[in-house]
Amino acid sequence: METAEVVSQTSSKAGKQPQEPIMTNMSEGAYVVEKDYKSERTHQDQVCGVILINEQEFFTASLDKSIKVWDKFSQGVSYTFETVEALYSLGRTGEHLEFMIVGHSDGNFLVYHMTGKNVMHEQVYAHEVEIIETVSLKAFKNKYFATRDAKGHVKIWSSNEHPDTVCTLFNFDADAEALAPLQPEPEPEPEPVKKTKIIQNDDGEDIEVTDNDDDDAEGEGDGEDDGPKKPVGPVREFAPVLVGAPVASVKDHMIEVQWKQRSVPSTCLLCITNYEEKFTLLGLIELKQRTRKIDKVFQNDERPTALFQAYDDILFVGTEKGMIEVLSLENDNCVKKIPAHESSEAGISVIQKLNAPGPLITRGQESAEGETCFLITGTFDRPEFKIWHWAPMKDCTLSPHI
Repeated sequence: METAEVVSQTSSKAGKQPQEPIMTNMSEGAYVVEKDYKSERTHQDQVCGVILINEQEFFTASLDKSIKVWDKFSQGVSYTFETVEALYSLGRTGEHLEFMIVGHSDGNFLVYHMTGKNVMHEQVYAHEVEIIETVSLKAFKNKYFATRDAKGHVKIWSSNEHPDTVCTLFNFDADAEALAPLQPEPEPEPEPVKKTKIIQNDDGEDIEVTDNDDDDAEGEGDGEDDGPKKPVGPVREFAPVLVGAPVASVKDHMIEVQWKQRSVPSTCLLCITNYEEKFTLLGLIELKQRTRKIDKVFQNDERPTALFQAYDDILFVGTEKGMIEVLSLENDNCVKKIPAHESSEAGISVIQKLNAPGPLITRGQESAEGETCFLITGTFDRPEFKIWHWAPMKDCTLSPHI
């Protein structure tokens, strides 16, 4: 590891003295510019994701155009990466989980190296609009990852320093076959217009020839523009408009689901929630065939706001009004509803398992895998969080703990 300077740019207001440079351990070549507001202990806008780096540090990304590295022992920010666009998603991928993918509001994403903590690549025009979810695919040993944008389109990428597009799944939430009768008839392609010109033959007679004659084929054209040329460099890909497709939004969520009944080679199962249409959908990805098949669709009673796989065939879907809908993949229905945060109108913001909780949380109670675990939930509009006893082997029962 090398030592690089983190320069803090101070405000230009009168009377405020420049600050001394802060020395921070980070990889060689990484350069960070600190602004006053980014030097504070918190983000200045909504946080879109949290990723653990090691036992001491973790990343956070935010709509305030910054990525922060936090140190849990010093309980503060080690340093801040500054970006030019708002950040909407954060995910970790790679065979050794060595890469972090950060989705921008302009449809691009950045690739960071987890150990070096530096930018390795920017994927330009990855999506048409903001990337709201980034999910590493464990079914393929994290060799691939999926991204979803705010219009409901999903792409699969290779997990390396310079990701390549494996496949594009437009209108992921829509059943294209069922919506086929609603699509307008394609406009007939116009017949090509042949260009003609008058030349003289060897006898001095005028004859009419077209551009596809032999002399043009040999490169002896008249020099006129033959039409638009292919663009040079990367081009943003625009998805086809599918009439009747569900309306996607930045409030949708996506996770990979590990389910034994769908554990088939060269496939993975992606689960998405659709906030506007109030449903949860499972899509089976056939990577070799580059296709997606809708496996299951659950209608939610309230708008879904959070998503968590609780057990092999059980999903927890957090919704508005502070409810958790427990969905059974095996029975194809909602088996129970848990009033987790009844006073919240905006809904549940996070459902997350606590890994290796300390004695202050467990209070001396056992937390054995498969017996009793601890789950944390929070809300968008209430300054509160709750910790629950979670028994994944016992019908996924939740009981209040803190």
